[in-house]
Amino acid sequence: MTRFARLPATGLSLLLLVATPALAGTDLLQRSLSAAGLEATDLGFGLLPQQEDSLALDIVGQVLAGRRIDHWADSLARALEEHLSLEGLGRELAATAAPLYHPLTSDQNVAPLPRNDTSARVQRRQWSEWLGTLAARRFIDPADCVTLEEDLLSLSGEDDEQAAEDVFTLDQREREARLERDALVARLCREVRQRRLEGMQALLPSLDSLVLALPRLKAAFENAKARSGEIDGTVCYRDEWLLVGGSGPNIYRGELPPIVIDLGGDDLYLSPVAVTHGGVSLCLDLGGNDVYRAAEGPALAVAGLSLLLDLDGDDQYLAGDNSLATGLGGLSILLDHAGNDHYLGGQVGQGAGILGWGILVDSAGRDRYECTLYGQGYGGPAGIGLLLDGTGDDSYEARPAVTDFIRYEDHSLSLSQGFGYGMRPVLCGGLGLLVDGGGQDHYTCDIYGQGAAYWYALGALVDRGGGDTYTSWQYAQGAGIHLAGGVLLDNGGSDCYRSHGVAQGCGHDLGIGWLEDHAGEDYYLSEGLSQGAGSANGAGVLLDHTGNDLYALRIGKNSQGYGNPRRNSGSLGLFADGGGDDHYLGAGAQDSLWRGSLLGFGGDFNLDATPGATSADATPAAEPEAPVLLDQEFDSLDTVQRLHVWAIWSTRVRHRWQAERVIVQRQLRERRDEYLPWLAGQLASSESWERHGIRETLLTFGEDALPFYAAVLDTAGSSSRGLLLWVLSDLPDVGNGDLFRPLLQRIPLDEGGSRGLCLINLALREKEHGGPSCRGILEAGLAEPDPRVRAAAAYALGKLPPEDSSLNSLIATLDDPALHVRQAARLSLLADSTRVPELLEQSLDALDASAESNALLARRLLELLSLKDPDSAMRRIEDATPAPWLEDERRLQRGERSR
Repeated sequence: MTRFARLPATGLSLLLLVATPALAGTDLLQRSLSAAGLEATDLGFGLLPQQEDSLALDIVGQVLAGRRIDHWADSLARALEEHLSLEGLGRELAATAAPLYHPLTSDQNVAPLPRNDTSARVQRRQWSEWLGTLAARRFIDPADCVTLEEDLLSLSGEDDEQAAEDVFTLDQREREARLERDALVARLCREVRQRRLEGMQALLPSLDSLVLALPRLKAAFENAKARSGEIDGTVCYRDEWLLVGGSGPNIYRGELPPIVIDLGGDDLYLSPVAVTHGGVSLCLDLGGNDVYRAAEGPALAVAGLSLLLDLDGDDQYLAGDNSLATGLGGLSILLDHAGNDHYLGGQVGQGAGILGWGILVDSAGRDRYECTLYGQGYGGPAGIGLLLDGTGDDSYEARPAVTDFIRYEDHSLSLSQGFGYGMRPVLCGGLGLLVDGGGQDHYTCDIYGQGAAYWYALGALVDRGGGDTYTSWQYAQGAGIHLAGGVLLDNGGSDCYRSHGVAQGCGHDLGIGWLEDHAGEDYYLSEGLSQGAGSANGAGVLLDHTGNDLYALRIGKNSQGYGNPRRNSGSLGLFADGGGDDHYLGAGAQDSLWRGSLLGFGGDFNLDATPGATSADATPAAEPEAPVLLDQEFDSLDTVQRLHVWAIWSTRVRHRWQAERVIVQRQLRERRDEYLPWLAGQLASSESWERHGIRETLLTFGEDALPFYAAVLDTAGSSSRGLLLWVLSDLPDVGNGDLFRPLLQRIPLDEGGSRGLCLINLALREKEHGGPSCRGILEAGLAEPDPRVRAAAAYALGKLPPEDSSLNSLIATLDDPALHVRQAARLSLLADSTRVPELLEQSLDALDASAESNALLARRLLELLSLKDPDSAMRRIEDATPAPWLEDERRLQRGERSR
């Protein structure tokens, strides 16, 4: 029976992983980085801001600040497959609690329960006393947990589909809900800090003793034929704490004790089991084809410390929301050792954690998992959700339930299948992991899933082998969205990956996305921004090690090693195929190297061949003019607040209400004397979508709002000031440098974003209006410690007429440790200038290119020279002494010339 009491080794594994430096990586990754002239650090988060959220998990920050989320996910998955006892898990949880919940430490130690001889207790029938003591040992106070659970449920439902209501009523409700939510979050932080995680260390060894004693318990009851009542079958024993069912088929309904033990048979559970509000709840079933049915959640292993263990049989777990191994402020475990099982749930479940741990382990069998959203390895705020399936041909499905109305009318949110989720911008996310040990598996979700994460979180899907099918729509299959890391690792088999976009190794907005397939003849299909793509300062990586693979794009070529140029410094895309007879529809080509963009690189590392074509951005469609008749619908809007609501709301769903937005913004311009003073109090909004709406509205004012900009910049806090500087960066005709020079002196050094925007605005005004030179200020910015300031200074220097001093400073910046700073310098050097090639050649002459330490810088200088003067670059490359680091550059240059 020892093997049945085994659980994933999560705690120590996490602690060791975050303390271990990132490995150098696989040969394929090293090969592709070298060929692209990149370093492993370029995959990290150069712009990762300091997190102030008290619920942020340390492990998220440490993994994201590193550069190999694939190593983290693979190591953690292997640790999960190494089982250990509950007592061992307790020790590791105690060792890991402080590093994971760094502000949530407890100053009160809880002594472990005494471990007397189990057989003696069984014989003396002291189960009730022991279980009563066990259940009384809580690591969350029951009353606090009930309140906490209700609060979390209200938060988790924040993204539910909204009914079609009047937009003004809806906005007012959102504003009221935001104030209530902010107070709620503050209370949650206070309550979570009071948790006694050491209580788990005391409880889990006792649970080990209980599970190990099950055979003796079964024999004792069968020999004594003890019977104290019947509930639609045989019940061997029952009191207020414990119910022991016989080995025949039983039906359990009504209110059950915290501890339910069934000795075998095909049983039907019609009541929630393993559910607790801060205490302990156990359900142990020794065998049979059982059905666990609970139409309404929470049910089946939720909250507090709960354990559902089923040792054998083809079982069905049928439940609603918040069920099936959901840790809401506690530790919840569901273990199924054998059989072909069916898991059916709603929202939040099947290995989900929110402010707690949710663990679902199925050791073997052909299993089917169905949920709607927030499930199948879901880590919510400060939560860890794990789903581990051992072997068998399994099916994972996140069914449609909540329409993603912001983007689509016919697609739904999934947020499942190895997904980490934070609630932007108030709560950082957690860790979601799905691990499948092998088999012909099918994964189906819609938007957000299959190894993805959102807002300072981690999500991973690891499949150990077999021909698998991955089907999704968007933000999936190794996607990191908004300060998050998502990774999909497949260890073998001929697999099929299908998605619409922002998937298959895509990082967006400081996110890192990673898809890695180790073997098999694989098929990748997407429409765009996939297969190793970076967007908005993100990094995307796709690695396929071996096999005859097909990479297909339906439209566009912004994939297969592509980084788009948004946000000045651009993004990183890395694509690498290690072998096989491959076919491409898109930017790639067999046996070749190619650049998909300035920071997009792809390589098929087989034979020397011609690189494929480069990618290009699609031209956005023009917005339609607004029908004049719609003016009448807004005449009755007698307050600027209502017009403001329309402006920002229509910006959020611009594809539906473009015409209305045009009219409302025109009316706000006409009422600027009334609107701008009112708006000054709204600038500090923490909602990202509202800040975008305010920005777009302010851009329509132009010169008319100059007094407003000047007044607010002089008095506003950092959040409002940053927003206005962002707006002014797109209004070069408004104001002059006198507006920004004194402001730059007052902005603290730790506000790198605002200081960088000041530098950009200074350069734009000098370019447009002339006046005193800001070149010295910008060159000084290249030496500031904050990489955001250095990147802004490099970008701003490109807006001024070229001078040798500035150009040499930019060339020196090509050796900056931060990728986005180097990219900003490259963009500025690529601006029209006849002096750049000469200065680049001088730098190359002064550089000892034979030294290994200078190889990367020489590659960067040669690559830039090839864009400015291809003949000079090619001559230098061909005449140079043969060196390993030059081989890839020769292949790239020859391929470019042959095209």
